Amino acid sequence: MSLVLNKHSIGGDSSYRRISVLDGEVKEAKLYYHRMNNSEKYMLDSCENVVTIFFLLSGDVSFCTKTSKYNFSEKAVYINLPQQQVEIQTHMDSEIIEIKWPKLGPLDSNKFPYAQNYINATQYRDACKSEKSISRMLINWNLIDGFALGSVETEGFDIVSKHCHPDKDQIFFSFDENSVKLLIDEDEEAYENNCFVHIPLGSNHGVKVDKGSKAHYLWMDFDVLGEIKR
Repeated sequence: MSLVLNKHSIGGDSSYRRISVLDGEVKEAKLYYHRMNNSEKYMLDSCENVVTIFFLLSGDVSFCTKTSKYNFSEKAVYINLPQQQVEIQTHMDSEIIEIKWPKLGPLDSNKFPYAQNYINATQYRDACKSEKSISRMLINWNLIDGFALGSVETEGFDIVSKHCHPDKDQIFFSFDENSVKLLIDEDEEAYENNCFVHIPLGSNHGVKVDKGSKAHYLWMDFDVLGEIKR
């Protein structure tokens, strides 16, 4: 029996503005994809019990509150405290991922707003990845209880060895240049660009990059068992 992965591709259709992605795949998590035109605004209202993480995929935007303004014209992460209202203002056509995750514990107000350019994110080494791969940590476990965000980038031929983390649910999002094969237990499935995919919880998973191809994707980790604390 072949593997059926739950995916959501965002390529090809320019008609939608804000859509829910992989709804119900990860317990308690909500994901949205925004496609915004130049000079549009999107208001995030305050909500005491939910942390909202924004990832700018492309475009030029400002994240504005009553007391701060952060401008980005390249891939970046932005988070504010749940009780803060945030307005997103676009300065060109832009694409944004919005992730909502329950506030599982107190947040250190001194660390927010949290803003991180993608290219300057801390790099780290991982035993399941080769020396030529680039792993970026965008949001570490010590910022928000039960959530982390990072990325993997490499060129073929290369392998991210199979590994398993039964305590963490995981969603990938593939950037424009991504063209790989997902290794899930005993199965192998093509994974192309601009696509969200839910990695089955508890699966033994990895990534194969053929010669001439590239891997470049975000991973979003959700501690669904509530065991990881800051």
